[in-house]
Amino acid sequence: MSLGQRAKRYLVMFAGIYCISLGVALLTKSNLGTSAISVIPYTLSVPLSQLSYGTWVALFNAALVVAQIFMVRERNWFDLIQQFVLCLFFGTFVDLAMLTLAAWAPQSYALRLVTLIVGVCVLAFGAYLTLISHVGVMAGDGFTRALSGVLHREFGTARVMSDCTMTATAVLLNVLLFGQLVTVREGTVVSAVCTGLVVGFYNKHLKAFEYALLPGNRTEAEARNAAEAAVPAGTFVVTIAREYGSGGREIGQAIAERLGVPFYDGEIIARMTAKGFSGDEVAAYEERLRTGSALEAFYRAYAGGEAVPEEDLPEAERLFHAQERVIREIAAEGDCVIVGRLANWILHDEANTLSIFVRGAIDDEVAHVIARDGIPREAARAMIEKVNRERAEHCRFCTGTAWDDSRNYDITVNSSRYGIERTGEILATLAEAARA
Repeated sequence: MSLGQRAKRYLVMFAGIYCISLGVALLTKSNLGTSAISVIPYTLSVPLSQLSYGTWVALFNAALVVAQIFMVRERNWFDLIQQFVLCLFFGTFVDLAMLTLAAWAPQSYALRLVTLIVGVCVLAFGAYLTLISHVGVMAGDGFTRALSGVLHREFGTARVMSDCTMTATAVLLNVLLFGQLVTVREGTVVSAVCTGLVVGFYNKHLKAFEYALLPGNRTEAEARNAAEAAVPAGTFVVTIAREYGSGGREIGQAIAERLGVPFYDGEIIARMTAKGFSGDEVAAYEERLRTGSALEAFYRAYAGGEAVPEEDLPEAERLFHAQERVIREIAAEGDCVIVGRLANWILHDEANTLSIFVRGAIDDEVAHVIARDGIPREAARAMIEKVNRERAEHCRFCTGTAWDDSRNYDITVNSSRYGIERTGEILATLAEAARA
């Protein structure tokens, strides 16, 4: 990266810090509570006005940097020193923003609410700018990353824990200093919950703006895409998604045998371990498929969704991206049949694919599971419901689409209509015709 390019990225970073500061000032002027990162400094600045609001913000963020020094063993001193410098700018910009808005004092609740909403949007835009600058992180993000490592929790979870702790501390200070809630109100909660969502929105819908502002980001994205295995135009891939107990795996094997092509299911695990993930990590991911839970989706959105740097993504999401790369590598090797693992979505842009969803009548699925696994009827039914629910949640979390929506597949078939074996023969014949 040239000196000029780096300088431009730092300008974007500083513009982001100013927007964050302006957002904090707007939240503060709404008198409905400020953001989690500034709520403790704001609370202290009221009775201890010898130091300005911005000075308290700088001191608090500096304390977060000091905390990282004690929390992290392998320290990146350049990053820590840079965070200290950014603290000074953050505090200075907060005072400048408060001075700019000195005359703004909304009285009605409606106007204060509008000020709050605008503040959240401005603050989120500032956070978005700092993220796309790719030159470092501010103290709040650095502290959350360190906390995530110490507690062995996902970044989003650590962010929620950190913000809740800061807010709870501010509540306690309010009670001790004022005897009532003065600097912590509903706006503090609104800011905490909504900022990440708005950052994610900006990241998704402002790609053209990002690439116009920082063309290097487009180059980096294109390089990442080019590094992924390209599927040759003539390669034919059949993907099978299936309800548990519907016989989708057996049907996939029948199609692979008829076509004379490799069949992939559990073999994908071995390939993922070669990507740097342990067998235990991959096995747990395969077993649970729990990434789509509402709570984890909330943590992800709270932290900024797809705007979060890859190293801060939830482990399950990083595993999914590794799985995505493996599936594309498999498809690039030649014709094949792939069962499960959202292969239909991963390869949906490839023209020469046939995606199939296999479902069945619940009684037939229960009978199949009983015969295959030798478990009681009620246990089989409970297992089918559990696995299908997890697969649906996993699909929605990773792709934003409905797992069992027929519009996501070329063929949706009920294996109970003709039986698993006959269904396999019919689909194999269709696959042969599609392949030709």
